[in-house]
Amino acid sequence: WSSDVCSSDLKHQQTISPVEVKHRSASKKMLDSGMHLAQQGSYACLVVAGGQGSRLGFPRPKGFYPISPVKQKTLFQIFAEKVAACSKLLGKDLYLAIMTSEGYEQEVSDYFKENNYFGLKPNQVDFFSQGSLPFLDLNGESFYEVEGLVAKGPDGNGASLEHLVKAPFMKKWEDSGVKGFTFIQIDNPLADPFDFELIAFHDSNKNQVTIKATERFDPTEKVGLICNVDEKITVLEYSEVGESYKQQRRKDGSLLYNAANLSLFCFDLSLVKSACQSNALPLHRALKSVDHYDPMSKKKSKVQAYKFEKFIFDILPIAEANKV
Repeated sequence: WSSDVCSSDLKHQQTISPVEVKHRSASKKMLDSGMHLAQQGSYACLVVAGGQGSRLGFPRPKGFYPISPVKQKTLFQIFAEKVAACSKLLGKDLYLAIMTSEGYEQEVSDYFKENNYFGLKPNQVDFFSQGSLPFLDLNGESFYEVEGLVAKGPDGNGASLEHLVKAPFMKKWEDSGVKGFTFIQIDNPLADPFDFELIAFHDSNKNQVTIKATERFDPTEKVGLICNVDEKITVLEYSEVGESYKQQRRKDGSLLYNAANLSLFCFDLSLVKSACQSNALPLHRALKSVDHYDPMSKKKSKVQAYKFEKFIFDILPIAEANKV
């Protein structure tokens, strides 16, 4: 747990500058090109659905949350139906992978099976589980959460890429000609699993990573900033960026750091495999209040402990500078 693997410890040593937005959406040419690429089966979609719905006051994984206003469709259903509709439009069985929280893969898989995969064919959707890492107390020691169970936390959305490339269905993707995939978080129901324009821009520029962003207007909004860090595009969490960066404006009054991270990406599969095989993604640590079980007194209490996880945007500096 030394600081050399925690990239947040190094931010103060880095040179940060704003990014240049390369493309504004609403290009029919791009849409048509992306549709053709999807129809060829060149791209798949990864939806990361780890985490519980506790902040929503919901006792199950977030993907089961009923979000649509009339039919109360769950987030899982909405994304599955989007992929099914796109598959029907293109006449092509598009691939969807869903990463679940550890221990919930079977429950999610059963839910899809019970609902006839919401219009998808069974071989179109695959499931895999997120991993976990032990919490460490302030002395660097692991501890129990309950009797006999070591306290652990999810290993982060960046680790989803490592679990993806090791999943059994990855061979199916590669044999079918998949060379890239879109990345979406489950709690973004407006996201398009097969965003034709995003796919086309990514492919035509021969990118290793393409980021879809939105413009920042409010300097106080808690959103990651897409920046150049040491001349490489990356994302800085709002908690890791000083107020001076958040507040700076251009001559026209717009924010200087105007690209807000939505965690919408298109990844080159070969880059992801290479980065994961070399274990290149660093660990970030955060201090959390977690349950601690004392086997001597048989009592539980809250303690401050370090949680470790990998962030998805840490793959950006690994890519070639002109390929993001």
